[in-house]
Amino acid sequence: MIYLFVTRIFAWLVLLCRSTAAKNAEILILRHEVAVLRRQVTAARRRGGVADSEVLRLAQQQRDG
Repeated sequence: MIYLFVTRIFAWLVLLCRSTAAKNAEILILRHEVAVLRRQVTAARRRGGVADSEVLRLAQQQRDG
């Protein structure tokens, strides 16, 4: 727990020291990564057949109880 707290504090301090341009660049990179992942998920859903959707449905039912 202490480790997590200390790492969060250091991460916060690093963010405070960063320039606005560096923060904006990171946001643009993360948005691009999200867009790529969304395309991959969409393509996988199109490729997935009835069996894939059935497995996912059963897994969700077991998870929900």
